[in-house]
Amino acid sequence: MPTHTSLNLLPILPASIIALVAIGLFALLAHGCLVLLRKQVPPRWVAILAAVRVGIVLVFLLALLQPIASYALSSKLLPDLLVLVDTSRSMGPATSATGEAVGGKTRLDEAVATLREGKLIPELRKSYNVHYFAVDRTATPVDDEGLAKLKPVGDTTRFSDSLTSAWDFQRQAAASNTGVEMRPQRAILLSDGNDLGSTDLVETARELGVAVDVLPPGDAGPGRTPARVVIASVQSPRRVLLGSETRIAVTLRREGTPDSAMAVTLVEGGKTIATQDVAFDKGQTEQLVVVAHRPSEAGIKQYELRLAPKAALQAPAPSAAKTPAKTPAQTQADKEKENAGPLPYRFSVQVLDARNETLILQDVWRWDFKFIRRVFEDDPSFAFTAMLTRGGATYVQYAEADSHLRLSGFPQSRTELGWFDTLYLVDPNIRRWPKGLPSAVAGLVRDEGKSLVVLAGPNIGQWMENPELATLLPVELSPDTATPVPGPIDVHLTADGASSPFFINPTAAKAAPPPAPAPGTPGAPAAAAGASGASGAADLPPLDQIYPVLRKRPAATILLEASKHANTYGPIIIMAEQTVGRGRVLFVGTDTLWKWHTLGEPNDAGLTPFAVFWQQAFRALAPARPTPGGVTLNLQPQRTRYEAGQRVSLSAQILSDRLLPEPRIQATVTLPDETQIPLAFAPDPAKPSSYRADFEAAGPGQYRVNALLTAEGKTAADMLVALDVDQPRSELATAGVDRDALARIASMTGGRVINPTDATTWPTKDNPQPLTIARTHSLDLWGNFTLLLLLAALLTADWTIRLIRGYT
Repeated sequence: MPTHTSLNLLPILPASIIALVAIGLFALLAHGCLVLLRKQVPPRWVAILAAVRVGIVLVFLLALLQPIASYALSSKLLPDLLVLVDTSRSMGPATSATGEAVGGKTRLDEAVATLREGKLIPELRKSYNVHYFAVDRTATPVDDEGLAKLKPVGDTTRFSDSLTSAWDFQRQAAASNTGVEMRPQRAILLSDGNDLGSTDLVETARELGVAVDVLPPGDAGPGRTPARVVIASVQSPRRVLLGSETRIAVTLRREGTPDSAMAVTLVEGGKTIATQDVAFDKGQTEQLVVVAHRPSEAGIKQYELRLAPKAALQAPAPSAAKTPAKTPAQTQADKEKENAGPLPYRFSVQVLDARNETLILQDVWRWDFKFIRRVFEDDPSFAFTAMLTRGGATYVQYAEADSHLRLSGFPQSRTELGWFDTLYLVDPNIRRWPKGLPSAVAGLVRDEGKSLVVLAGPNIGQWMENPELATLLPVELSPDTATPVPGPIDVHLTADGASSPFFINPTAAKAAPPPAPAPGTPGAPAAAAGASGASGAADLPPLDQIYPVLRKRPAATILLEASKHANTYGPIIIMAEQTVGRGRVLFVGTDTLWKWHTLGEPNDAGLTPFAVFWQQAFRALAPARPTPGGVTLNLQPQRTRYEAGQRVSLSAQILSDRLLPEPRIQATVTLPDETQIPLAFAPDPAKPSSYRADFEAAGPGQYRVNALLTAEGKTAADMLVALDVDQPRSELATAGVDRDALARIASMTGGRVINPTDATTWPTKDNPQPLTIARTHSLDLWGNFTLLLLLAALLTADWTIRLIRGYT
């Protein structure tokens, strides 16, 4: 219904002249009526002619006034939904250049059938304006008819570039069609998840403000994916201490039903240093294998993980007998078979020749000290010094025999705390601390990169009285936090916790279904999105009590939750960690974690879940060694792994407690063939004290970047970083549908993993409210000939009446 109607006049003559014309015309009209009456024209016809002529005069006067009528109409615009359909060659059997299916439908055929034949799109159209895009290198808009004609012929897949292209196109199209700039806030990605782009889709989606839902296609037909075992993901530390046990977690995925038994080997310099057999149970599709190794030399070590049948490892060397020459077709078949097999995974680890010093401050004697002490004594890479209260201001100091650090008493200043790499605080009584000690702890973590571990207890409420310390925690406290929740408390390992270095050992945390969050809590959607990759803690014993925190901080990572206890923000957090400035903080919301030692089942090495967790936690928290003089150079690559041909981007940041005069970063890149090339760092205009540089990784192998920071002609700091560059992947050398990568995209962008047959996974209820806009319409009565036609019609009526009646 029209609203806000108005009438604007743009007279072509001055108003006074128009008024005189109106008076003259009405005077003539009155004179004409008198003349007709004198001629004895019936009064009825005189009245009719007078009415027609009054209309003529009024229309003529309106024409002189040039009226323009304006009115507004309100309408609702549905939000735009981008449907990105992957048309690269990996979406089909890809046995020919045209991507024609052989022996069945392609993945693209199945994806398009889901859109055209299912109920998903009709339901989405009730809440969104759905727009289709065919994506490979970029995005191309297609209509419903064009959707059915798509073929998997794209030579590469670039999710980030495609999303950016589709987002820009639809934003400009909406502005052109509606006059309102509407930015798409949701997209559905139909793909096998094999992204070959150089930019992470998650980063791009976050910058654009787009939630990405994913719709994985099914494997197209029998035999689409060969029966094999592939390396799905590898988790390894980037920095370890010399002599410490390094655990490398390898996730293997079984596709089909391979008959042969497999083995994972860890290779360094062409020499096998560890081997782990792989055994899949019936019906099991994924297996987590941990390979352990103790490096014996310091430096940057390049390792390689290989996956092969056990028979191949035990097979004798091939004989030197002459083999018949192979035809070109056989040679090509061998290459394709080789590409389809598991490729080796290469990674680098920096081995540091230094001991990590840990300070334990414990104001109340607790059982866990005797167990945590054993963890340090069994690991030669860590040394501890403990200050335990004996009542009042009396403390007893414990330390390892070979520790070179000794305190004269309870630490009083930042200098004494600065001797240690990790601070382990067990329910500290902050009110009894020296006045400047809380500020010293906060400064060491933020500015000098120290690590902090906080175990909650009855004194945890004191942290709320000290904002400087409270902001270090990865969780927000409440007045109820100091009151423990009695147990037994069953625990659940989150998906982030299962993939973190804190819980890398599967014998300490085996997979279990995640708990269902409380209805209506904010954690419910996130739990649903990440259910496929979540792991639980079925083998972790329950806790006697926990100290309930309110919620996590925005940048924190939740590691452990209560399975059956929740508040308005979701399951109660038991363990969380976050980066604060240059340091890291781990929060443990219980003082009964030692139950994992007394009640937990030891693994094959005789280690309890308590010992395994703390060994991994202290390694994960081990800070980088600071350089002398309080100056540190941080060198960070944009990505952890690259492929040959990609551009490597490096970011360098100078951290110093004083202003460095004329700082300069000199760097060289050592290529895999030991050739060195200079690397120029330029200041980053967006970030102070930061510099950027990039170079092209021409071939696969290990690239070492050695950066040197100089000031006033003197060396202030240096940094060595190793990068692993793999062979470039192709569209045909993929490992089937990468559902883990798709689930990661959905969970990290706020999207969902869509099941076409399960309406509860559809994003029909997640859309924003329609945008209501009021459009103003103008009606020029003279410009559109309305008044002219009306005037002509009235003049014709007057002339017709006089002609028929014989009035002259």
